Amino acid sequence: FNTEFTNLLNNKDISKWLYIVPISVLFVGTYQVLRYWNNRNKKYKNIAYSTISQSGTTATSNILLGINNMQTSGLIISSLLGQIIAVFILLKVSLKDNILLKVNKLRMIAIGKKYKKFPLYFTFSAGINSLASSLIIIALAISFDPLLAGSYFLVVRAIRTPISIISNAIGNVFFEKVSKSRGDCSKLYIKTSMILFLIGIIPTIL
Repeated sequence: FNTEFTNLLNNKDISKWLYIVPISVLFVGTYQVLRYWNNRNKKYKNIAYSTISQSGTTATSNILLGINNMQTSGLIISSLLGQIIAVFILLKVSLKDNILLKVNKLRMIAIGKKYKKFPLYFTFSAGINSLASSLIIIALAISFDPLLAGSYFLVVRAIRTPISIISNAIGNVFFEKVSKSRGDCSKLYIKTSMILFLIGIIPTIL
């Protein structure tokens, strides 16, 4: 569907970069699996270490490739490099802590069947969130200019970063507690939402 996506976005320059999307999806998916398993085992340091490594790799690559006049391609390559480094770092520390040895294939299948509603609900909400955040950027790229869409994305990313740091840190603990909960999670959900609201309201208003 390369031609169809290129025509939809009205940007022929993006054609060759579309082939990187499946590779990126593979590494993002692998990272999510490792991240949730580390979270399940309360290995928050491993997650933080991989996140910092990813951000550092991406930022450093952006600067180095930007200096070498690889603006657009540099941003894409840097993003992919960051994802790859994050996966390998998290995999390395996971093997070092021996938490991957706890995985039992038969038990994994049984638990997958037992909790099959979780990915069904989560995938829908994540899809809606992703669509909501990306739709404006796609519309700008189609209607105006890719440069304008890129500038808008950078501004949104800068605004969301502080909020994401807080919400992701609390979210890791929240998911770990929910995964071990054997009853109603509504009280934990309300408590977590209130904490996030109180922490986020002032910086959000500013």
